[in-house]
Amino acid sequence: QCERAWRCNSGWVAPYKGYPGTDAGDLRKLPFLDAHVIPATNVVLDEQLALTPYPAAFPNVAFFGERDLYRGPRVLWPDGVNPELGVKAFYSEAPFTFRHSLKAIGGREEDRALLQFLAAYLRSSLAHYLMILRSHTVAGERPKLHISDLMAMPFVRPERHPEPDLALTVLTQVSRIFRILQETPEGFRDSAYAQHRGKLDALVLDYFQLTDDDRILVKEMVERVAPSIQPSSTQPSDLLTPLLRRPTAEDLEAYRRTLQGSLEAWRDAAGGSGTIDVTLAFDQQNLLAAAIISLDEPQTTPARASVHEAGADELIGTLSQSLTSHAVSVDSAVMMALPHVTVASGRLIHLVKPLRTRFWLQRAALVDADRLVQQIRAAAKPVEAG
Repeated sequence: QCERAWRCNSGWVAPYKGYPGTDAGDLRKLPFLDAHVIPATNVVLDEQLALTPYPAAFPNVAFFGERDLYRGPRVLWPDGVNPELGVKAFYSEAPFTFRHSLKAIGGREEDRALLQFLAAYLRSSLAHYLMILRSHTVAGERPKLHISDLMAMPFVRPERHPEPDLALTVLTQVSRIFRILQETPEGFRDSAYAQHRGKLDALVLDYFQLTDDDRILVKEMVERVAPSIQPSSTQPSDLLTPLLRRPTAEDLEAYRRTLQGSLEAWRDAAGGSGTIDVTLAFDQQNLLAAAIISLDEPQTTPARASVHEAGADELIGTLSQSLTSHAVSVDSAVMMALPHVTVASGRLIHLVKPLRTRFWLQRAALVDADRLVQQIRAAAKPVEAG
């Protein structure tokens, strides 16, 4: 629900068929914000560029909206959530009216810092991530973002936070950045926001106490998965979304580093010991790749997978030839549906997968680590006699 002392509502509604409305009255005295010119790349409003006189085309209105939402500290956002842009929320204290396609949450002067944080939250990668997960469809843009949708998002006031001092520190830093943005000359605020956007996003994640693994999941959903949700057209070149292309060297190194780190975290959590080393190998056709995990006792030289390149090449080559002999197209749905192949031999584990980006993201490394640990535990569990 909206905070007790806050106001939550849409803007004014134009007359419609069967209801001519009443005189707009004092609304004419205030500037007007058209929803089409709200900032797509900023969390504060550039009033000089965005505000215009009240539109003369609407001498009457059917619904005035919450008059108190036309001034004072408030967060506004338009209908709809774009898979790539997320929620285009922004903060303003300037007086102006707006139509019902904009929603707003307004509070008291003493709530300024919390409302600024709310605006940063709605613009954050975390809010974008949550909106993607909560959307009833990811096939296209979300047509509406009602106040009830926003109210369903997780939020906790500083005094109820598990670490109140951390929460207040975050609010103070967010408020400081907003002050910088508001004091930036109008016309230069977009570039100022671009400089501080990463810091604001990190502060939001700090407030909600996301772990490093949580941040990987959020970041990759927003930056890597979201652009592949909605192809720009039905042309074959556009249907080959980024996740279906081959991973870059940076992708593969991030996967390798994350897989090794996650396996080491599992080892430490279980009270284990020994060394874990992860390397990668590829087939000649660039159809498949393998993450090769070597496990060794403590204080021994790891049996690095590079020593066993011939065995890895043979394994991957056999699988690749099998695909080729069955005429599996490199970019076919069959290729994308291939299961992971896990082969364990001694202290080496080969995890073989299609060489496509979706299988080699950091989020995939986290899932692969969990799955491998479960498989190892299952294999080590003694079989009970019948």
